[in-house]
Amino acid sequence: MLSKLFSNRSTNIRRIIIMILFLGFFVFLYFFNQVERVELVNQKGTGFEKAVVEDVVKDNIQKDGSRVGKQDLKVRMLSGKQKGKILDATSFSGYLYGADCKEKYEGHCFHKYIR
Repeated sequence: MLSKLFSNRSTNIRRIIIMILFLGFFVFLYFFNQVERVELVNQKGTGFEKAVVEDVVKDNIQKDGSRVGKQDLKVRMLSGKQKGKILDATSFSGYLYGADCKEKYEGHCFHKYIR
């Protein structure tokens, strides 16, 4: 039965060529994906801690009610190494870290660790 499967020479050559093309394609994909990945956002020395907004120092609200840019805040840390301290913080308007903050707003604060 095995001899019938591999008896036709032209079919065997076609199979070998197809296998070589598949192998070449996977080798190409392997080497094509060996790129140096550049870190887009440096998050070393940063973390999330619970905090409550004590004061909104500078707001970024526009005339139409939308928010652009950032808010400057005074926050009281509720957890972490800075627990109990009031710190200056920035809330950026964005999907990654931002939040529309109001006084007494309690949430997570993304901050740099102070050693």
